Amino acid sequence: MSKFTLAVVRHGISLANERKLISGSTDVPLTNAGRVALRRLRTCVEYPETDRYYSSDLSRARDTFKVLYDGKATLDGIRPEFRELHFGSLEYKPGPPGGLKTVLLAWLSGQTACGVEPYSEFSRRLVEGTKRLSEDCLREGARSATVVTHSCVIRTLLVELGGFPKERWMTFPAPNGLGYVMDLDCAGPRPRLIEVLPIEDSDTKRAMAVD
Repeated sequence: MSKFTLAVVRHGISLANERKLISGSTDVPLTNAGRVALRRLRTCVEYPETDRYYSSDLSRARDTFKVLYDGKATLDGIRPEFRELHFGSLEYKPGPPGGLKTVLLAWLSGQTACGVEPYSEFSRRLVEGTKRLSEDCLREGARSATVVTHSCVIRTLLVELGGFPKERWMTFPAPNGLGYVMDLDCAGPRPRLIEVLPIEDSDTKRAMAVD
């Protein structure tokens, strides 16, 4: 077994989160409130120390890294494959009647309306990206990495690497500034989840969603 540990952390509160807009792959900044919340998390959350640190190519992920890890770690690179889901014509809009949940349920069922990046393509991008990341790190003697990324990315990785049914996708919490630590078996053609633990806020403990 070739074991690799991947920590995934969601970015802080963005301008789109604050305005209740669907940002997806639109590059929107963190808000001042988002930065304040991240600085609080930095003092009360035990973020794992890893051998490498990366973020998606969107500024809200890069800036989240700067706030959470300033003085503790340096960014080793940008991984565009961990960019958020592209919502097509819904990008930076409030969303259709029924809200984002309706869009995501249709997306999970295989519908591709409004030019939303299909689940099959999105999940393949993430699984292949995780495989490349783990191979790159292991080749250099690094056995763990942190990636600051996005909520749809985190939930899809849990489903795809853990072999969970898609019906579980909506049940995985992915709060701003928090995430999961995943131990992966990377010996096969695709990484396989061995164990997963939440990165928790000690002030507001939450239930683990994985059996």
